[in-house]
Amino acid sequence: MRERILKLLDEANTKLQENPEKKEKISKLDRTVCIELDDSENIFFEIKNGSITVVDHVVSPDIVVKSSSRDFSDILDKKLDPMNAYFSKKIVIKAKLMDKLLIANILK
Repeated sequence: MRERILKLLDEANTKLQENPEKKEKISKLDRTVCIELDDSENIFFEIKNGSITVVDHVVSPDIVVKSSSRDFSDILDKKLDPMNAYFSKKIVIKAKLMDKLLIANILK
């Protein structure tokens, strides 16, 4: 699962770099994110200056996403709607409201 998420983050970053409009939308963001899955080590990344960069560790991430690997995989495979997963607590996002919406947008 870790490799899959890292690949998706790389693809998302490539798409941002290729789409000036999307890059502009997130260019002013400066957020750190931690994805915690039940059977994998945590994945940390930064959204900064219009780019997504994987980092080794973040002391106090702005956004923490917790889920089982199975449910997270189902979200990525479009078998589970991210909003339904959130409301049924299959995915827990610890963040400010605007940051939760940002994560929902990234998962779509």
